[in-house]
Amino acid sequence: MTQDDSKIVDSAEKFLIFIFLLTIPLFAFFGISRSFWLDEAYSYFLAASGNFSQIVDAVKNTAGPPFYYFILAIWMKIFGISETSIRSLSSVFYILSLPAVYYLGKIVYKNKRTAFICSFLFMLSPIVYRHSQNARMYSMVTFIVILSSIFFFKLVLDNPNSKKDLILFTLINVIGTFTQFWYFFYFFSLGVAYLLLFFKKEDKPIRIAFLLSTVPFWVLWTPMLLFQVKGVSAWEEKPTIYNLLESFFGFYGYVSTMSWPIAFLVYIGFFAIALIQIENSKLKLEKLNYIKIFVFEKSSLAFLIICSLTLITPFIGSQVKPIFLAHRYTVIAVLPVAMFFGGLIGKFGNRLILVGFCYLLLITYTGAFIDRATDPSRGLNTDKTTAKFLVNKTKDSDIIIFTSHSHFTIDYYFILFNLNRKLEKLSYPTSFETSERSLKNISALEVEAEDLTIRLINLLKGSQSRV
Repeated sequence: MTQDDSKIVDSAEKFLIFIFLLTIPLFAFFGISRSFWLDEAYSYFLAASGNFSQIVDAVKNTAGPPFYYFILAIWMKIFGISETSIRSLSSVFYILSLPAVYYLGKIVYKNKRTAFICSFLFMLSPIVYRHSQNARMYSMVTFIVILSSIFFFKLVLDNPNSKKDLILFTLINVIGTFTQFWYFFYFFSLGVAYLLLFFKKEDKPIRIAFLLSTVPFWVLWTPMLLFQVKGVSAWEEKPTIYNLLESFFGFYGYVSTMSWPIAFLVYIGFFAIALIQIENSKLKLEKLNYIKIFVFEKSSLAFLIICSLTLITPFIGSQVKPIFLAHRYTVIAVLPVAMFFGGLIGKFGNRLILVGFCYLLLITYTGAFIDRATDPSRGLNTDKTTAKFLVNKTKDSDIIIFTSHSHFTIDYYFILFNLNRKLEKLSYPTSFETSERSLKNISALEVEAEDLTIRLINLLKGSQSRV
């Protein structure tokens, strides 16, 4: 590369960083005021249950721990309960994740450019930026995974006896276990990576930190967990190999819907960039031995182990009790993928090709995001639209029959729109948590329908109510 070419690439890299910074708020906030969906409304009602003790009582009937709802409850008291206010908590965790990934990249690869590539790839993962506007705990638990990884690699690569890092590693893991049950799959994979790659007999403090990380959860939450396990994920189906593959390829292929061509092209692009070099204006292939050395470095193997086990462990468990949900819980496995491929192309990629590839990724994912966010069909027939209609048309004592999946969301909008009139509310099927399973149980649906009919007749007797 000539001196003039080098200056052009330098300028292109600086402009890429500038565009990267401009794109962050776009992913975090553009289109954030759209209508809530069921799970987001459910987050609101759990967080609005009252004090921390009351939130715990509400959460014990769900399939998750309470810490996210504690934070959301505080957030709502400060910023309000609009869609934008509630979702912006996830946006903040997404924004904080990007410098955290950059810092992790510097710890592992000791190179600022490679660290930036890792953060860049993490930012552009469709399931990461989609959850940045989702009023659920996914963005938060992903941020916690990043922080845990930071202190883990500081301990195993730099100073295993750092009291500060040991305490922070333990504390962050405790918070993670109280945020999302899937955090345990990440934590298990981290432990396996430590035992296989970084174990040293003299590093006893690290092993103690691992053990202490889960003690508070088992002591404080076991009674609740035993109650939750009975009904956890009753609506989920047993995952297939297709679902497992879709989870991995969806990290860069789940744009508006799953796009296998985009996913394959991106992953092929990662390897192509690492292999192809430009020398004297000619293309040549990098020697595979150098790539092999990188892949078998302890940090690289650690990321591969963490990603693989974080996905495979719950997949195997789901053959007995389905808990596997692609593109939601699996978001915690994006970090090791971004770190591995970021390190690969950051270390071996030709600067000119790498910059061009990054611009191509940025255009592809930003365009897909804007296209989805501005799709006019997303604003049609939403629960928010339905709620506005009901606010304008209903009268006291009117009867509303919900589908179970719309009840929470419309109730949220009734609160947001300050609806004060008294309405009778019925749902069919009765429970949103088991509705998918109930649809296959005709006899149970018939019993619910008969009960609903009787209640409806009793409500209408001698009244002016409308249905």
